[in-house]
This record gives sequence, C-alpha cells and structure tokens, in this order.
Amino acid sequence: MFLSAVDKDYWRRFKPENAAGHVRLLASVKALDAFALECGEIGEEVWEVALAVPDFWGVFSISTGLLTLSGLSILDAMTYSFPRSRRE
Repeated sequence: MFLSAVDKDYWRRFKPENAAGHVRLLASVKALDAFALECGEIGEEVWEVALAVPDFWGVFSISTGLLTLSGLSILDAMTYSFPRSRRE
C-alpha cells in the first residue's frame, strides 16, 4: 500500500490532504500503459503537477523534458518510487 511504502521524506514534504490526493491519483492508474495527471494552481503563475505512472526507466526525465519543451519552467521536482508488489 502507498501509505506504508513511502519514506519519511515524503511525509515531511506533503500534508495529509496532499497524500490523500496522491493515493486517489495512484488508484486511478490501472494498467502498465496508463497514467494519471493532476494540475493545480498554487500561486500566481505557479502550478503543481502530479503525475502517477508505472515505474519505468526514463519516465521521470521524459515527463520533465516534455514539460520544459512545452515552455514551462520547472522550479522543483520530486519523484517517489517503490516496487510494484508494494503498490498493490
């Protein structure tokens, strides 16, 4: 389960309501070729983007590269990963 799989750093960075949103986002990814995306404005022209995808080599760099290619500036980025058996 997600809540027991993430490390202490995750809990220092995110409020419980954010964690609940991340759990909902992860739960919506049902297949290995699926993803879920959630965006929200958190300041003037500052957006938070949460992306839930199966953990494949390069997916983080490809995702951030596509955002940059689209003209967005990435101010901060985080990734959390755990083995598939712990996600179920």
